[in-house]
Amino acid sequence: MTMHIIDDTSLGLVAGTTDTSQFRKRQTVRGVVFDLQGRVALLYAAQDGYHKLPGGGLKEGEDWRVAFERECLEEIGCKVIVRSTDLITVEERRQAESLIQISHCCIADVVEAGLSQQLDGHEVTFGLTPPKWLPIEEAIDLVMADRPQAYPCKFIQARDLLILKEAQCALQMSLPSH
Repeated sequence: MTMHIIDDTSLGLVAGTTDTSQFRKRQTVRGVVFDLQGRVALLYAAQDGYHKLPGGGLKEGEDWRVAFERECLEEIGCKVIVRSTDLITVEERRQAESLIQISHCCIADVVEAGLSQQLDGHEVTFGLTPPKWLPIEEAIDLVMADRPQAYPCKFIQARDLLILKEAQCALQMSLPSH
């Protein structure tokens, strides 16, 4: 599995210290979810005006496949089955928050749709909308077009763009050649 690192420098922000030994660490899971028509789920955080993939934090001792399935049920109202767990890992080194966030990334397929979102208070505050289902190319374009201003949202955009592009490459590599 490939590890990608996103930090203040890679985002063109003011470079800070390279010593991350005192940073808090957070384990998360993210992924690209495909519906039966081959479209991907993309959420919109209205408060800060950016799109994001479903996913979230791991609970203590929780398997990350189980965590992703839980997050999809909560955020996009779908039961999913994880197809691939070896997409990429993204490490965000957020200087201003003294945080290292590690996102384990996967690809999943919808097995039951049309359930209601079960957003937590944090997600409601961000104005998380019901998912848009788009071809992966359109999802990439939409995320690229966002102009988030808030510090953490810049990381979310860069992370989710990496994940979408890796999923697109993985799909292209799995197509039969003619």
